Amino acid sequence: MLWQINARSEVPVYEQIMRQVRQAVLVGRLTPGEQLPSIRLLARELGVAVITVKRAYDDLATEGVLDNRPGSGCFVSAVDTEAIRRAQLDAMADKLRAIRREAAAAGIDKSQLMALLEQIGEEEP
Repeated sequence: MLWQINARSEVPVYEQIMRQVRQAVLVGRLTPGEQLPSIRLLARELGVAVITVKRAYDDLATEGVLDNRPGSGCFVSAVDTEAIRRAQLDAMADKLRAIRREAAAAGIDKSQLMALLEQIGEEEP
């Protein structure tokens, strides 16, 4: 199975699916034209609602990562992986800015924050 869901995560299940599909496309595990499991099959394998997988697939199609072909299934689009990477970096930068503001409000300086980031970087992903 390509994807794994963490039911205890604060990240919604549909977003977990989306992140994993994007990552699989970025690293080449999923290639343009490759068919993804049907919505019903993936929902059954992951033990989640069909509507959850449908939302993930629909949102990825809106982003241009997937191509929904009625009656045929969902396929990986020919995507600009660099654009996906830039979007991911932009999203991470926004999160880091929020963390920096929170740290400043708590009296945590930049060097402490950088030390924490280094420490986290040494952990298993």
